[in-house]
Amino acid sequence: MTATLRNSNLKKLGEKPFDVLVVGGGINGAVAAASLAGRGVRVALIDRGDFAGGVSSNSSNLAWGG
Repeated sequence: MTATLRNSNLKKLGEKPFDVLVVGGGINGAVAAASLAGRGVRVALIDRGDFAGGVSSNSSNLAWGG
């Protein structure tokens, strides 16, 4: 993710209200965010890098349960 895109996305966090902030864009964070959003909860998802770029990208086809 470029610095410009990251800054743009961070700015958006202050523009719209959300109910829950999910920290971590791995499989668990993504599923939690999707599940909450599917129930009508306003969700923001943040990660320190690209989406699913950490442990999830090196999972050897295993889904970590936390």
